[in-house]
Amino acid sequence: MSVDPSVKEYPWNSPYAFAENRVIDGRDLEGKEWENFMTTFSKPGELKMKLPNAETAQRQHYSVSIQNSNMSFADFKASFKDAPQNILTNSKATFNAPVDGEGKPSQFKVGSYIKINIQGPFNNAYVKVVGMEEKDGSMSATFATMEGHIEKGKITFRLNDEGEGKIKFSISSISEVDMGMAPEKISREKQAESWEEVLTNVVNKAGGTEIKREAKVVESPASIKEKK
Repeated sequence: MSVDPSVKEYPWNSPYAFAENRVIDGRDLEGKEWENFMTTFSKPGELKMKLPNAETAQRQHYSVSIQNSNMSFADFKASFKDAPQNILTNSKATFNAPVDGEGKPSQFKVGSYIKINIQGPFNNAYVKVVGMEEKDGSMSATFATMEGHIEKGKITFRLNDEGEGKIKFSISSISEVDMGMAPEKISREKQAESWEEVLTNVVNKAGGTEIKREAKVVESPASIKEKK
């Protein structure tokens, strides 16, 4: 009976759409954003994992290299393991501290969950740590999206000691939009901005001099075939 109060921020949506027109699996918060019932009322461990289809998913890779870092590789790695949310939080998404399947505080490890508060008319959602590897001079952590997330995705954050005081941080993801909250183009733009901000967080945290930054996006095999 009234216009959505957030109508000016999201012109692609109807000003009268209730719960983003998803009334079966969601609710509408004060006439504003759609929120998934499963994420709202379920414990992290009760949610189903959502993985992307290799044929329809987009691949993204971002990296930054730092020289003369104020932090040693070991110290930076320890800081990331202790509080990954401090590095990963950006203006588009707030990463919370790791929890276990019951939603209780947990170490950052395989099997733990991280809730992400996403800006805009997108549902707050969980990712699960499905892989973590440490070797001499490297560390990686892989997340997978859970039910209620706007995407089906798998993403790996990797930290490398390049030697001679150089540190490299990279983000590699394979993902596809899984909800009709916003056009895919807009979702991808916001995602790219988020990861660029994370790279800047790394530079600010480590100190030193940024010597190289890369960003690469590879469209899905299905999209490439369509364009041909």
